[in-house]
Amino acid sequence: MKDIAPDLLKAIQDDFNERVKTNAKVRNALKAMKSKNATFKDANSFAEAIGDILAESFKKNIRPELLPDERMYYNIAERVVGELLKNNYNLVSEYSADVQTLLNKKANLGLKGIKPQYNADKAKGIINRISSEEKYEDISWLLEEPVTNFTQSIVDDTIKTNAEFQYKAGLKAKIIRKSTGHCCDWCEEVAGEYEYPGVPKDVYRRHRFCRCTVEYEPGNGRRQNVHTKKWRDIDRDEKIEQRKIYPVEKGKDRKKAPERDLEKQTDRQLEKGIKNLNKQIEIHKSKIQHPEDIYPHWNEITEERRKTIIRHWQKEIDNFEKSIANRNSVIKKRRENNES
Repeated sequence: MKDIAPDLLKAIQDDFNERVKTNAKVRNALKAMKSKNATFKDANSFAEAIGDILAESFKKNIRPELLPDERMYYNIAERVVGELLKNNYNLVSEYSADVQTLLNKKANLGLKGIKPQYNADKAKGIINRISSEEKYEDISWLLEEPVTNFTQSIVDDTIKTNAEFQYKAGLKAKIIRKSTGHCCDWCEEVAGEYEYPGVPKDVYRRHRFCRCTVEYEPGNGRRQNVHTKKWRDIDRDEKIEQRKIYPVEKGKDRKKAPERDLEKQTDRQLEKGIKNLNKQIEIHKSKIQHPEDIYPHWNEITEERRKTIIRHWQKEIDNFEKSIANRNSVIKKRRENNES
């Protein structure tokens, strides 16, 4: 039996890309970003459009007669639906994080917006559910509105992640949920403004066909600080961690060594490196979210010093992510060469 997943994935991707090019909401959102005036209202509009487009592409290209036994088997759902949901995450999380960066800059905060973690459990739930039915036509609705809902939630997750991060860094954070004016009683009940951390969990939740927006407003107020010299040498500590991740031979250039000779490493070595880098990313995210675990006197450190420390950790995360991308690129290139 022919494996239909590759051709089906390509057909949906091509259709999706063509629809994105001509979508007015997407065009307006990208225009707002280019002019550096984008807000989370634009991010919500962008996410809704990206979700709707993928749902339309699913509907057009996935037909029962194309599937074996007219069923969406798990191995197909995982490689097609899973891949495309992840692509939506990449698009929307990047846009939303860029919006957060713009808002931070306007609030005179030298912080980069943070992407939320991919909600793999939610994606897996869609994949498991759609592959559990004997006939695809009985469950095809799951790749319609729920796909838009999934995509919108990425913006909500971005806001939640950045609000928590900035609050832990000693900054004020305000969450604003707005209803469309034609919502259910539940949505009207949770709409409003909330000072972090006093934000009910329901603020980030949305039911089917919910089009409420969640926005984040970084304040410029600060908690009271008392000057102290009780901090560790962050540069020294991070250099020690770098040595643990990137062992360097004696006499080698330490700055260039980590990414040198990746082509000479086996896939297993590259994958092990990726695993270690992901572990460091999680460690650094934890540092950003809970800096007091590293600096017991965090609230006594000067505001400028705290900003410097947070920026340093964020820069390390960016470097780790680039290193992961380099390793994945080598692995992908090898597999493409093996297939050709």
